[in-house]
Amino acid sequence: MFDPDPSHDEARRALGLLGVMTDRCCFFDPFHEAPDVAEVRSCLRKILNHQHARALGHRPAAEVSWLLCGGRPDTALGSLPFAPSTGWPQGFYDLGAALPLSIVVLAELPETADTLALRLMGAGLTLRRAISDLQQTPPGAVRDALVRRVVELHHDRRAHGTRAPEDEMSSRGHCPLSRNSNAAAAPRARCSRSFASSSVAFTARSPPPNATPSTNTSITSASRPSTPRSTSTPPRSKRGSPAA
Repeated sequence: MFDPDPSHDEARRALGLLGVMTDRCCFFDPFHEAPDVAEVRSCLRKILNHQHARALGHRPAAEVSWLLCGGRPDTALGSLPFAPSTGWPQGFYDLGAALPLSIVVLAELPETADTLALRLMGAGLTLRRAISDLQQTPPGAVRDALVRRVVELHHDRRAHGTRAPEDEMSSRGHCPLSRNSNAAAAPRARCSRSFASSSVAFTARSPPPNATPSTNTSITSASRPSTPRSTSTPPRSKRGSPAA
């Protein structure tokens, strides 16, 4: 669960549309591929259970669950009563005000600076075009935070052998941003404190469906728990990070 920190509002909103999405307490569920109907229903059940448990305890709850989808979930969009979201750009779909779940099809987002942080969680052509846009972004704290996180994820994938074929940064498997970035020399370097606290796009991890609904999980890069590296290749999961 992401709960916005008012002291970092300016830095968070500098991330464009992602900053608007995180103006309120929310969940993020990133999918590398398109989620099926069962997975979408599971995410809906999770947010509803969470809200129910928080209401019983008289505590504030997440207001919406954002499903960030690398692929377009045609079956789920057709089987469930999703409709284009009012007041949001192309690529946003929701179930109406009564059901707090929205799908974001990353490949359908307009290719603007406001959507860059979200598109960097996409897959295939969406990701490659977003990285190209990032290379053209003027230097500054936002660009540095995004570049550093992209390079970190690239190194993580190479180390764990989980890089998807369609997500190759180039034919040689190199991340173009790592060549001239300080992050290449220190891929685990942290972002500046304010932007690390607001870069939820690349570290959002919602609790699993069977997790205790009242768990408040921080999703900043600074608080992400370290995991032991395995020498074997882990099974490829349908759900991916940006991550989101």
